[in-house]
Amino acid sequence: MLNNQQNVLKAIIKGHKTIGKIAKHTGFHRQSVRVIIDKLKQEDLITEQKNNGNLSYKINELSDIKTKKLNELEKLKSDIPRLKAFYNETKDTQVINFLEGKKGLQSVLLDEVLKGKEICSFHLCRIKKEFEEEYVKNTKRRTEKKIFMKILSQFDNKTPYSKTKKLNWKSKTNIFSYANKTTIIFENDKIWTIKIPEIVKYFQELFDEKWKNRG
Repeated sequence: MLNNQQNVLKAIIKGHKTIGKIAKHTGFHRQSVRVIIDKLKQEDLITEQKNNGNLSYKINELSDIKTKKLNELEKLKSDIPRLKAFYNETKDTQVINFLEGKKGLQSVLLDEVLKGKEICSFHLCRIKKEFEEEYVKNTKRRTEKKIFMKILSQFDNKTPYSKTKKLNWKSKTNIFSYANKTTIIFENDKIWTIKIPEIVKYFQELFDEKWKNRG
């Protein structure tokens, strides 16, 4: 506790219970006393009283403080199951995530496998050499779990457990659609994962159209 708070508490204990009397006793400016009083009220150390329109303050009994804190603790305990349930319902509902670099890529590729759904990929720019190992690891995991990948690519592609069709598009991104997500991996190592249904649907329909048109 700060010294100025202690001085105000001592003033109240000595019977100086109004803003004016506390200010006069401590030598603090009235506005400073108001700020300190608000802080002490927030910490449940004092209680504000009103008598004939005049405000005064009294020190809370230790037993009152203890009882209030115990009640708050019990309320928190009773809220924990509800908060856990809320977390479980919402933990995977953030609609856009921004990731970056190797760790971001690892997170995205692992998520693809965990979702366990067919993956559709626009492979439109070269994979950086330092990231190739992560794609190789993910291909192994995907193949073991029998998660098929359809690829539209401007490059020759021999990825296991997949089918590739040629698409003469040039871009600075690679795009993956799977389950309820679309992931855009930019050439500068920035990554967006998107769960906005309209955007996911747009990319999936675009992929399906291009895939179908290529026989």
